[in-house]
Amino acid sequence: MKKFFVVIAALLYCAAGLYAAGPYMSMSVGNAIPLAGFVVSNGEKADVPVDEYFDVGLRTELSAGWNVTDWFSAGFTTGVTYNPSDIEAYDLMAAVPLTLDLTLSPSIGVMSFPVTLSAGGHAQFIDNSVSFGPYFAVSVAMLLDVTQQLSIGVEAKADLLMQFADDFDTISYQVGLSPMQLKLIYSF
Repeated sequence: MKKFFVVIAALLYCAAGLYAAGPYMSMSVGNAIPLAGFVVSNGEKADVPVDEYFDVGLRTELSAGWNVTDWFSAGFTTGVTYNPSDIEAYDLMAAVPLTLDLTLSPSIGVMSFPVTLSAGGHAQFIDNSVSFGPYFAVSVAMLLDVTQQLSIGVEAKADLLMQFADDFDTISYQVGLSPMQLKLIYSF
């Protein structure tokens, strides 16, 4: 009988959380800092000084998804990360990711602190070459609920981009950081 009440309580808790369910859209803009890069070829690691090749740039993102409960949402994100270069060999570096996002959003009063895990793929453009590969990111935000539907705040994001050579013997990694992004979320 005790299990029955536990199951009923869990179902009621989930149903109460679904009251907040609905779609959301968000956008963010901030800086993009290339931190580190390295290449692993035939088991040997070599550092690539991406922070010397490329300058601090700009990251913009658009997201859409579904608020499953007040504290959990799932969605998709795309955007552009752009880093200019002063070196003649490289004019620019840009990445366009497309990710699936899972977000946990603990809140205290009108403040929420979402933590988002993102995984997907990306296209990376360096001058006239294009490469594709997996993309992973984690972000932490601090948001203020301006209204019941609108939140605004700041977000920090770290990402990992990977590219594979045609023979899969060579893998290159690039780590980036956006320590300060302005974020706007609208829930319908």
